[in-house]
Amino acid sequence: LRRIYTLIARYCNGKIPTRSLLTGLNWTLEIASKEILAEARFLFDNLNFSEGLEKIWSLLAMIDKGLADKHPDEWSAIPARRQELNDWLYDACESLGLAALLLYPVMPRAIAVLWKSLGQPTLPEKQLFDLTPWGFLRPGTPVTDPGDLFPVIHPAPALNR
Repeated sequence: LRRIYTLIARYCNGKIPTRSLLTGLNWTLEIASKEILAEARFLFDNLNFSEGLEKIWSLLAMIDKGLADKHPDEWSAIPARRQELNDWLYDACESLGLAALLLYPVMPRAIAVLWKSLGQPTLPEKQLFDLTPWGFLRPGTPVTDPGDLFPVIHPAPALNR
């Protein structure tokens, strides 16, 4: 989320970008997200939480790798690539939002922050995964800085005895 937020702030004026119908013909992330999240949902429904979480982590790794492969600083200077970058950022936000709905029972505090950061007016526990279609995010919705979702906890110094 931090990487997505930073890129959206830098290249999309801090708002969820509009996905182009013409350059958005590569639906790789959308298709992969739907498939992976359906598998994760199936695993959760069958009480196989560990494998379900692994599926979601694989999706998050795919998003991160895709963003790194896009070379945002280079692509933002090329108009045709700029729209492709915007399409990927939109898809990354969609994937992240849908993954968040499945992760909410496991990580409620962090997911509530993530959900709000994506500009969603509802609470994640009120948003049903099965009733949330791909395309639920509205282009132009402001994305806010999520801060540290997982702050580093430093152990207390040992007492001298």
